[in-house]
Amino acid sequence: MNTRLRLTAATVVAATAFGLASTTAQAATQHETVPRAPVATQVITTGSNAEARAVARTMSSNGVADSVEVKGSSVVAKGVNIGKIIALIKKSKPAWQWLVKNSKKVYHLGKTKAVRYIRHEIDNMKWYSPIKWVLKASGFYSSADVIWSVVTWVYHHA
Repeated sequence: MNTRLRLTAATVVAATAFGLASTTAQAATQHETVPRAPVATQVITTGSNAEARAVARTMSSNGVADSVEVKGSSVVAKGVNIGKIIALIKKSKPAWQWLVKNSKKVYHLGKTKAVRYIRHEIDNMKWYSPIKWVLKASGFYSSADVIWSVVTWVYHHA
């Protein structure tokens, strides 16, 4: 019973995150206010093949990645557009303010420590925090390279 409850809760949280990401992405595609930023490659590992396919559809339909491949329960997104991720985060004022504050705080630590600090702070947020799910659903959280690229861009431009 406990396992079933945990799986149900995880499914609800994932569905909420995808719903938030699609709404935010839809608003972001109406007008882009962020200049183009560099592109990267990102690998996302999910719990099941179905979740991987859902993530791939979301990333490709929102224009966050140029090409998306599903390999089992992993999604390989090539050409991840940092500018799109920043635009998605900017749609949520509290998430953008959190990102600016923490980017300016951790940039001088270097890539490894900064990424570790950002991930630690996001993981320690409550599960129902809208900031946490905006950051995770936008594609910001999944790769250390993406986190560092966004932190660097925010530090120099915000």
